[in-house]
Amino acid sequence: MYTKIKTLIRRTTDLNVHTNLFGIARSVLAFTLCITLLFNSAEVLFPGTPTYQVRFIPGLYKYSIFHLFRNDIWLAKWISILVLLIVASGWRPRWTGLLHWWIAFSFFASCPIVDGGDQIGAILSFYFIPFTLSDNRKWHWSSRTGKPNFYVNGLNHFFLICIRVQASVIYFFAAAEKLAVPEWKNGTVIYYWLNHSTFGMNNSLRFIF
Repeated sequence: MYTKIKTLIRRTTDLNVHTNLFGIARSVLAFTLCITLLFNSAEVLFPGTPTYQVRFIPGLYKYSIFHLFRNDIWLAKWISILVLLIVASGWRPRWTGLLHWWIAFSFFASCPIVDGGDQIGAILSFYFIPFTLSDNRKWHWSSRTGKPNFYVNGLNHFFLICIRVQASVIYFFAAAEKLAVPEWKNGTVIYYWLNHSTFGMNNSLRFIF
């Protein structure tokens, strides 16, 4: 039995996580946050002084780029956009992985109007850190050559399992809690949500109604 378990573990950890599929995931996460920063003014995203308290970890917001540059919030915004564009391009994942998480965490920590997607983005970019630190490719679109290190790849697969568990729990509760809301069950919530003053469609798209 021990030999079979050991063989199964070795076969699993021999699978390389540094693929272009991982690259797509990084690019999508970085690009979605990038367009949020790009198409919204700093006054809208960070009204007043960005000292928003991080949930469950009071005081950690002080390390946010938007707090560190609170007197020049426009500079923090454009630095973040530049970093996210580099991450989305796929260049040097080993160097940009920690920066990606810092920007995603900073946005979640400092922006008072974040939603669940921003929190998930910060969590996933954190889980990606072991992947990126062990990724020596120039671009995350290219194929990695050579056999991955057994122990490093085992750690990467552990975090991959964490991502899968995290995603399954999130979407299970997202679906289960909606079943208790009549508007979700009969479909009318879509109409109300798209007409929401903050999250709904802008005036140029209201002709749909």
